[in-house]
Amino acid sequence: MLRRTTVIRPSTATLMARLPGDVLAEMNPFVRRLDSSLPFSNRPSHTRLRKLMNRSFTPRAMEHRRAIVEATCRSLLDDFTGGDFLAEVAYPFPARVVMDLVGVPREDQRQLTRWGTEVMKTLGEGQYGTDPIAVAHASSAAMDSLMDYLRDLVAERRRRPCDDLISEQLRASDADLFGERGEWDGDDELIVNVISLINAGLETTANYLGNGVLALLRNPSQLALLRTEPIAATAAEELLRYDSPAPIITPQLASEDLEIGGQRIRAGELLFPVLGAANRDPARYTDPETLDLTRESAVTHLTFGAGIHYCIGAFLGRLEGQVLFPMLARRFPGLRLDPDAGEPVFRPDPALRGLKSLHLLVD
Repeated sequence: MLRRTTVIRPSTATLMARLPGDVLAEMNPFVRRLDSSLPFSNRPSHTRLRKLMNRSFTPRAMEHRRAIVEATCRSLLDDFTGGDFLAEVAYPFPARVVMDLVGVPREDQRQLTRWGTEVMKTLGEGQYGTDPIAVAHASSAAMDSLMDYLRDLVAERRRRPCDDLISEQLRASDADLFGERGEWDGDDELIVNVISLINAGLETTANYLGNGVLALLRNPSQLALLRTEPIAATAAEELLRYDSPAPIITPQLASEDLEIGGQRIRAGELLFPVLGAANRDPARYTDPETLDLTRESAVTHLTFGAGIHYCIGAFLGRLEGQVLFPMLARRFPGLRLDPDAGEPVFRPDPALRGLKSLHLLVD
C-alpha cells in the first residue's frame, strides 16, 4: 500500500527569503496577515475560512452576476478607442467586477487597485526582482492602507447593509449560520480575506485577459473563430491553459519524505509547482504549443490550482474571459497591434506572467 504523502503551504515569510533578518522582522505584521488569508492558510483554519467565503460564491450567485459582468465589459469597450488595452480594459474590468461584488464604491476603486497591485508584487518582484527590500516596504504600506480603508467600509456596512459581499458576510456571521466557529474571528480576519479576494481577482485576471488578447492577435484564424462560432466557454479555458497568468504558484512544503516523478524530496524542502508547464504537457494535450479555441480537453488545465486550494474565484475569472474575448472580437473586426508601439514585452516576473503594456489599434 502506498503511504499518503503531504505538502502544506509554508508561511509567506518563505516568499521573502532574500530580505535581511532585520527587514524580515519588520515585515512580521504583513506576514501574519497574509498567513491568515484563505490562499496561504492550511487545515483546519483553511477549512473554516473556505466555508465562510463559499457562502458568497455559490454557482447560482456567480451566474446571477453574468448580466452585470457583461454590462461592465460593454461599458469599458464602448469607451475603448485604441491605446493601452491593459490600462484601459484589462485592469479596470476585473477590478470593477470584484470591487462591485465586494461593495467598494466606484470612486474609490482606482486607489484600491493601486494598493492591491503593490501588495501582489510580494509574490513576484519580491522573490525575483532586483530590489526586494523596496518591494517589501511598498507591499506592507499598501496592505496597511487597504486594512484602514476596509475597516471603515465594514463599519459602514454594519450600519447600512447593501447588496454586496461584505454585507452578506456580516449578516451571515451575525446569524451564526454554521454554529461553533462559524463566524469570522473579528473584523480584521474578514478584511484580510476580502483583500486576498480583491488582489487575486485583479492581477491574475488582468494578466489572463492581456495574455489572451495577445495570443489571439498572434493567431488570427482563432480570433476569427470567436467572431462566428459559439465557442466562448472552450475559448476561455484554452486561453487559460495556453498562457497561464500565474505559471509558478506559491511554494509548497513537504511535511514528510516523498518521491515525485522519480525525484526524492525530503521533509522540510520546498516545492515550486510550475502550472504553466503542466498546462503544456504533451502527455495530456495534443499539440500543446498550438492555440486551439475548440479544444475540449482544455478544461482540465491547472491554472486555478487543484485540491483544497482550488481558486475560490475560478467561476468569476472564467466568466470574465467568456464575456470579454468574444465581445472584443466582434466589436472590433479590425483589432490589431499598434506597430508604432513596438513588440509587446512581458514583465520580468515568472510568478505573475503579464505584459508591461499592450497597445492596440481599432477601426
